[in-house]
Formats: sequence, C-alpha cells, structure tokens
Amino acid sequence: MRSLFLGVLKAYSHSGLAEEARMHFSRMHSYYGIEPNGDHYACLVDVLSRAGRLYEAYEVLKGTKIKATAKAWGALLGACRTYGEVELAEVAGRALFEREPKNPANYVLLARIYASKEKYEEAEKVTREMKERGVKAVPGSSWVI
Repeated sequence: MRSLFLGVLKAYSHSGLAEEARMHFSRMHSYYGIEPNGDHYACLVDVLSRAGRLYEAYEVLKGTKIKATAKAWGALLGACRTYGEVELAEVAGRALFEREPKNPANYVLLARIYASKEKYEEAEKVTREMKERGVKAVPGSSWVI
C-alpha cells in the first residue's frame, strides 16, 4: 500500500496537482493508518516545489516526524533555482551539505543560484567550501535538475 501512495504522489508531482497530492498524503495516515516514509515526504516536497509553493514545502520538511532525506532537500533546492529563491536555497543547500557532504552537485547548484542573482561573493564561498572539503565536480558531466 505504501508503494501505491508513492506512485500516486509521483504522478501528482509530474502533473502539477499539488492540492490533490496534499490530500492523498494526509489521508495516508488519517484514513489508511499508513505512516509516510522519507520517499513520501520527498514526493510531497517535490510536488509543492514544482508548483512554486517553496515555503510550504519547507514547512513540510521542518515538520516531518522523520529526518528529511537528501531527495526532499534536493527537490527544494532545485525549485529554488527555478524560482530564484536565494534565502531558501541557502537553507536547503546547507541541509544537503550535512546529509551529502561529498556530493558536488549540491555545491555547484547553490553556487549557481547565488551567481544568477549576482551574489558572487557567496558563490565563491560555496566553491571554496567545496574545495576545502575535498569535493570535486566531475569535468564534462551534466546535472539535470
């Protein structure tokens, strides 16, 4: 039954149906007695983020009963780039650095978000932090967000 809900939430995410996703997510526990896991939360954050409801997605992350996954934080960070939300991108980026300290995509994406808003000093700090941690971006690879 958990995988069924996961499929439903993913479908809503790709269809942009945030309200429907929220309704089914809340019914998981209230009606069916199923506790959402990290993947369910990540899907809900993804659908809200894609719909531009970034702060609502952030509230979901803060309110989870379990530790939010890198997938969930990554969905929020990617949407922050799409919607030009720098402050929330910094929060999501820091959460990702904690969960995946060796993943270069997180550093590169946050630096690009800063640079897109002409916050070059902040972008340089992220790049420097990446180097200090010994994280290297793979040359010639692409990160699809």
